[in-house]
Amino acid sequence: MYYVKRRNNNFFVARGPKFNESAWVGNIPELELLYYDYDDPDHWNDVYLAKEARIVEDENSDEYDPAAVAAVRGETQRRAGKEGPPWFDSLDDLIKALNNAAEEDDDHERKPIILPEMIDPDTRRVIRKLAKIEKERWEEKEPSTDAMFKLESKLMKSSFANLVRDGVDYVEDEKMVAAHLLFLYTQERQIALLEGRKPDEDFLLAGSCLYNIASLVQMMEEE
Repeated sequence: MYYVKRRNNNFFVARGPKFNESAWVGNIPELELLYYDYDDPDHWNDVYLAKEARIVEDENSDEYDPAAVAAVRGETQRRAGKEGPPWFDSLDDLIKALNNAAEEDDDHERKPIILPEMIDPDTRRVIRKLAKIEKERWEEKEPSTDAMFKLESKLMKSSFANLVRDGVDYVEDEKMVAAHLLFLYTQERQIALLEGRKPDEDFLLAGSCLYNIASLVQMMEEE
């Protein structure tokens, strides 16, 4: 069995024996520990494993699961004879090792500080186009939803978004990116005030659009 522990942007992967489900009921969620049986050849031959990799790494799929991606990658490397995730005979030792690795990661990793002038030109163009669509919606026009979703996808794959998102839950990632866009707008307002000009509202409008999309998806999934 593969066991995966998430902390910040990293996934810590290890292998161990199958746990006694009756003894673990209710405990796995508390430990934030995910588990997969990708090393079971009866269920996952090479063809099925490759297919599973394509499914879980597709961010536009309902089956998107970055923790599973980490586990599949570990099993693929192991089968190829490359260094794979470590094996633990004891689940207690496995959990201890994963928790220690996560705590060490917590001590050293923080998300970077991002300011308006740090956004690359390509991402700024995507933000500007998304903001234009949101403004049209505010003005009760009928902007292209296809264009909106294409721009949303581009923004979520941008270098800016990759610095902000956790890569675990796509909807939560969208809300994180939207919140950071709104923060960038507050920075833009302060800069504009000091420079005596009208603030650019692209960050505000794009953040609003992204949060609305995330909220709609979440409401649909919770129905």
